[in-house]
Amino acid sequence: MADLYFPSGEKILKQLFTTPTDNDNPPRFYEPLPSGPKKGQATDRAKVEESKKYYKAMGWDERGIPKSDVLAQLGLKDVDRALAEIR
Repeated sequence: MADLYFPSGEKILKQLFTTPTDNDNPPRFYEPLPSGPKKGQATDRAKVEESKKYYKAMGWDERGIPKSDVLAQLGLKDVDRALAEIR
């Protein structure tokens, strides 16, 4: 019975971990907001760069996809095989 659900789960995993190869925001993302309650405030690029350190600490690649060795340690070899297509 579980085999009936695997294709759907595989599709969800692919969508979940499919990210652009350039995991950066456009320049406009860092510009001050033109209106609203946060008018004039901007996103701090340094804080966004912290996510790359988080990815490394979690055992993920630069796109935020878990590395094979991490998935193996967690007993998720099936997930690793499903993610192999998008690495």
